[in-house]
Amino acid sequence: MAAVTKTPVPILAAVAVPAGGTKASPNALGIGPWIDVSAFNGGVLGGRIRNTGGTVTAAGQMVWQWTPEASGTPTKIYDLWGFGGGMASADDVSTSIRLDKEIGRVRAVCYGNVTSAVTFESDLAAGS
Repeated sequence: MAAVTKTPVPILAAVAVPAGGTKASPNALGIGPWIDVSAFNGGVLGGRIRNTGGTVTAAGQMVWQWTPEASGTPTKIYDLWGFGGGMASADDVSTSIRLDKEIGRVRAVCYGNVTSAVTFESDLAAGS
């Protein structure tokens, strides 16, 4: 049996997203690019929300989205999973989910923090 090749795939590089924004209208820094993951046999999708700008009055939110469309700007976008950060200064919240091999493209959308900037990041541990 051949060894599985494990590949780290950045979904959203660590970025401080300014306060404000909603899921429908996030700050431009909080919208990750569509990442083609079709070459991988699934994997584990991880995300992290860190309050690096201080205490917030509303926690930052991250939602992973997927599209069945292979290229271009998708018109069909579906939420895969979402989670929220903490509210205290220096809170550091992370989560991981299984990404099925049927998913072709994925992105992270980050929003909702109020008062201070919040740092978001996401990676895929992929196997092929």
